[in-house]
Amino acid sequence: MTRLIDAALGLIALDLALIVLSGGFSILGPVSPPGFLLRLGVSLALLAARYRLAGSSVDPRWCAYLAILLLSLPFVHFRGYRLRGDGMWYYAYARSLAFDRDLDFTNDYRGLGVEHHRGSQPVRETGLPRNTFPIGAGLLWIPFLALGYLGAGLRNLYGHATAYDGFADPYLHAVALGGMILGWLGLLVLDRLLRRWFSPVIAFAASLGAVMGSFLFWYIGYQPIYTHAPSFLLAALFIERWAGASKGTRDFAVLGLLLGAAACVRWQNIILGFLPLWSLAGVALNARAVVRKAGAFGGAFLFAITPQLLAWKTIFGRFYFGVPLGEDYMRWSEPFLEELLFSSRHGLISWSPILLFAAVGLLFFVRREPRVGIPLVLLLAGLTYVNSSVADWWAGGSFGARRFDSAIPIFALGLATAIHGVVGFIRRRPGVVLGLLLVGFISFNVLLMEQYRKGRIDVDDTISWEVASRGILEDFFDGVGYPFSFPANWAFALRYGRPKTQYDLLVGKYLSPGAKKS
Repeated sequence: MTRLIDAALGLIALDLALIVLSGGFSILGPVSPPGFLLRLGVSLALLAARYRLAGSSVDPRWCAYLAILLLSLPFVHFRGYRLRGDGMWYYAYARSLAFDRDLDFTNDYRGLGVEHHRGSQPVRETGLPRNTFPIGAGLLWIPFLALGYLGAGLRNLYGHATAYDGFADPYLHAVALGGMILGWLGLLVLDRLLRRWFSPVIAFAASLGAVMGSFLFWYIGYQPIYTHAPSFLLAALFIERWAGASKGTRDFAVLGLLLGAAACVRWQNIILGFLPLWSLAGVALNARAVVRKAGAFGGAFLFAITPQLLAWKTIFGRFYFGVPLGEDYMRWSEPFLEELLFSSRHGLISWSPILLFAAVGLLFFVRREPRVGIPLVLLLAGLTYVNSSVADWWAGGSFGARRFDSAIPIFALGLATAIHGVVGFIRRRPGVVLGLLLVGFISFNVLLMEQYRKGRIDVDDTISWEVASRGILEDFFDGVGYPFSFPANWAFALRYGRPKTQYDLLVGKYLSPGAKKS
């Protein structure tokens, strides 16, 4: 019976993938949204039946993770953005390498409609269109890009003429599906990392919370043709490997390969190299071991980052051992730390409040596991400083602080610690939790009475709870401000004598990326 269920589940999952790839076609023909959701429901029911039949022989977490993968498909299929913003230049690498086998983006930029963009102009030394973005994501997307032929074939089979050119929708759907799968694999790696110190249940909850409760899920489910899903996956693999007890020469070589690959996806990821350097400092007394491990790490790193060096050599006519974005791109003496964390302009905490909970938990993780926690906190501080020193520290048209994708594994450790502590606190102090719930209900009642006192609620007729709730939120924000911009908004109010709510609109607003702090 279980084999029959596995076969049925595999067939339906394959059918769902084909529908996503083709943009609405299965082997049987066109599929409406209700038809897609029906298939999804059947697959989830089969997954539940498979778990029930297997009993204790199947880890429930893996069934849960498979369910998450299936439930992510509607986001990509119905809600997902395709090519926009920086994703066009990342995609150009994949399309040019897969179809033209070169790095001349002339026809790629024309097909994508960005040939006249400032970032696409020819380089004087080579005559090739420039591309200052890293190559790594494009390389990872090539296998998924090949799946676009299946989607295009299905569309043509049912009379919807679709070109096999790499620009048609099925190719974009394939890369978007690939981005979602890479993000899901990162979720599995993150779970494995957390289970080193936490129970499976807490590891699952923290993994899910850190990924799906933060900005990262936007770049897995809604806009996966960006670099953040593969960057998160490689960072999770790197940190999970580094956190292992064994750190022999082979381990350092693997770390070098992962770091090179991560730097090819996002250049900021090179800061992850701090972790093996920290480990090497710990064995500094053994000079021979240090040289051997450092050599393995450095050699593997150079090998893995070679595709990026060769790509920029081809495009710009010379090797770059930095980032070809100009001297003014990084402003090391002008970090926008407060704005990066708390402002409404894609602030890390203001857009992803769960990460504040995780940051507090990270302090307790350091106390519990200083060998791992101290270098991770230092790494997080360095990554924060780098991100705050970029000229466009808000990361352009971004959902949240997307440049912190490689920090999600660190935050997940803090979140797991916080969840573990809260669960223990509830068990030890249930009365305190009950008291907090009562305070919440009483506070709501007081704010509702304020709406009545101010005449926002009709005294003798039915009321609009939408209007009442809006008034409650207005009074709450007037008194407290946005809670996840604290303490920055309170400091702003005290310094300038302005309402706390003005912090959200005024701080982080600049006329140009080159604007200076006043």
